[in-house]
Amino acid sequence: MPHIPPKAVSTADYGSRAFTLVELLTVIAIVAVLASLALVGLGSIRNSARNTKCTSNLREIGTAFQLYAADNRGVYPALRGNASGINPNPSGGNWMREISPYVFRDVNASGQVASTADIKRTGETTNVIHCPSYDLLFPTIGDLVATPYQTSGYGMNACLNIPGVGGSMTYDNRYKAASLSYPSRTVLVGDSVNYHIDVQTPKWTTVTNTVEGYYTGAPTRHGSTANYLFADGHVNALTPDAALAVLPPRK
Repeated sequence: MPHIPPKAVSTADYGSRAFTLVELLTVIAIVAVLASLALVGLGSIRNSARNTKCTSNLREIGTAFQLYAADNRGVYPALRGNASGINPNPSGGNWMREISPYVFRDVNASGQVASTADIKRTGETTNVIHCPSYDLLFPTIGDLVATPYQTSGYGMNACLNIPGVGGSMTYDNRYKAASLSYPSRTVLVGDSVNYHIDVQTPKWTTVTNTVEGYYTGAPTRHGSTANYLFADGHVNALTPDAALAVLPPRK
């Protein structure tokens, strides 16, 4: 029987072929795009989680203010500690230290945050309520403690809507919660790079010595908005202009 040479088999006969360089680069590009989209989505989820935590913190702070008032003849704490005030904070510290027994954890033996230098990240020696988005701006805890205006990322409104006081209220006096004219329209505490929110002009005051570029407040901390606790207990995310509408300049 004559010898019959085997038939040459091409890759097409197996239903497959090798990738060309162009096809390989196209696949790599598609994978890169999908990976970038996944990272963007993950970043958005994390930002949303931090914003949610910030909102929750402010609600807890609002509850702490009410509990503090109940134990202190109906007054809210003063912004800062100063014995020369007409009705100063008994602790000698600012509002954060004053309400610490009601909201902060791992406080000292007196039930208070010893100083604003005790404000640390979760997992550090002390765990206090702070804005997680603000916390991210500091590479180390030392950088946070060394800021010119030590804060947990929140500031108390320096211009509460109080008849006869209003934008002229002082930092050193405690005022009765019942004195507020419009609790649902009065900011009590909000995102801030300082321990207070004191808008002294019809616009936000910018500076160069704070991580967010403002002397007080943090009007764009969460993208295009910041979070604010109102005196009636609700929390709103407001744009910079919307926040100015409920934060009248000091008189």
